[in-house]
Amino acid sequence: MNEYLHICGDEKFIDFAITQFNKNTFAKHTFYVVSDKRELEYITNVKQVSIKLADDIINELANNTPFNGVFFHYLDSDKLPILQAMPDNILKIWMFWGQDAQKIIYDRSYLFKTWLLSYKIFGLKEFLWPFVNPIRRSLFRYTSKWQVLNKIDYCVPVIKKEAELLKKKLKLSFDILSFTYGSLQENFGDSLHSSAIKGAGILIGNSSSLASNHIDTFDVVSNYLDTLEQVTVPLNYGNAKYADSIEKVGFKVFGEKFNPIRQYLPRDKYIEKMSTCRYFVFNHLRQQALGNIMLSLWMGGIVFMNSKSILYQHLKSKGFKIYNMNEIHHLLSWEGYTDDFFEQVKQHNRKLLDSEYGEKAVIDKTNMLLKCLDVGE
Repeated sequence: MNEYLHICGDEKFIDFAITQFNKNTFAKHTFYVVSDKRELEYITNVKQVSIKLADDIINELANNTPFNGVFFHYLDSDKLPILQAMPDNILKIWMFWGQDAQKIIYDRSYLFKTWLLSYKIFGLKEFLWPFVNPIRRSLFRYTSKWQVLNKIDYCVPVIKKEAELLKKKLKLSFDILSFTYGSLQENFGDSLHSSAIKGAGILIGNSSSLASNHIDTFDVVSNYLDTLEQVTVPLNYGNAKYADSIEKVGFKVFGEKFNPIRQYLPRDKYIEKMSTCRYFVFNHLRQQALGNIMLSLWMGGIVFMNSKSILYQHLKSKGFKIYNMNEIHHLLSWEGYTDDFFEQVKQHNRKLLDSEYGEKAVIDKTNMLLKCLDVGE
């Protein structure tokens, strides 16, 4: 029986990984959380994990380890030294979440007005990134970090195309496999059955991040304010200074219809807020907000995304009924909506969501991942 070590941080998604990998009885799995804290804040399966310092993990892997492979769940600065020190005879699997490398592979993540705002909030470094990053990336191959990343045998991304982009732009040599953290049922629980759209508002973005391109999106949506009950904008996760700026602009543009979310909300309360919206706008240029998009589609929402987004292209290729930003005018000004139209969109997308992210699909992906690792050894 093969044995695998999973190296991760204290993140809520790790609970899903623990459950999924342990359902496979053909391999043994051990989970280490890299931390100098004694207690975990987000992982609830505390009996299934051990808290370790990076140096202790490095020493363990150097001394006749029983592990056939090591999974790195989100490759950050805490885990890179472990990867660097790993023996060559152990498989190295990068569970690529996106943000652990998006910065270097995407030159432009912001639309024009958001890009201008980036200077005001974050200074010259962020503002000049579109010009500096191509140069930085061209030199990346000559850095020690590139040498470390080139030790990776397999990359397991959220979206396959993003891993292909990473591999091409950084000239890496890994193979690509598939995995999903948690099924629809695990991610959203009983809310899946009780969630229903009850209003005609619009939700913009998923967090207090420049990547949501709030200001540029406000310009578009403001043309249809008369048709919307309210404008809901989640700003409770991310940069507080940026959230303050967006809140100020939001009230100026939308007045009393503007409904910012600034405080943390339990899942049920957050979904209740979402249910007041009929339309959902995720105007990201990079892969982001998949959980929010999945729930919006399941509820029967009309989802708009930027056509340049890899995630938009991926979902569109799978057949999901989603719309690009150029279609907002037609859909927000159209008066021919019927209940049958919304129901057809909902049922179509629910069928696809279940086939891609339902319990069976998620377990099948996990088993196939482990099978591919066995063959690749």
